[in-house]
Amino acid sequence: MKADIINPFMETVTDILLTMAEMNCQRQPVFLKHEANTPGDIVAVMPLQGDSFRGAFVLALDASTACNIGEKLLREPMTFPSDACLDMTGELANMVSGGARKRLWQQGYDFEMSQPTIELSQSFKGMPLNSTLVIPFKTPAGSLWVEVWLKSILPQARLSFGQTTNVG
Repeated sequence: MKADIINPFMETVTDILLTMAEMNCQRQPVFLKHEANTPGDIVAVMPLQGDSFRGAFVLALDASTACNIGEKLLREPMTFPSDACLDMTGELANMVSGGARKRLWQQGYDFEMSQPTIELSQSFKGMPLNSTLVIPFKTPAGSLWVEVWLKSILPQARLSFGQTTNVG
């Protein structure tokens, strides 16, 4: 997966948490997902669709992290599980996806993202193994993770001598 596609997600998480929640976050080393489970207690899943890619973006948070970020954003106490905590996770995912999508558009990528689906991580089926990048972050509020999976859907063209190549 290209860095110019992943960097907008990393930059947007950092910018939103600093701007909206007044908290710094540190990106940890990015790695390829090899386990079926998604870390954290709450996941916001957003399908991605573009002219040349399809995939998904997942924002995963520990319950305490979600509550701590929610309290910074809303300036009121938050508990888990609660509708307010789950709604805040969805809003945070919307902000991240919107910021990342804007940066991707500025680079010439055309992606559509749906509204997030919020799930508890134990019920989440997970992202494809060995093709999903996991981007962990540490914040004063706790840990969060971004998972990005993209698959090329470029049409295939047959050359006259029988080889197949990507068109695009």
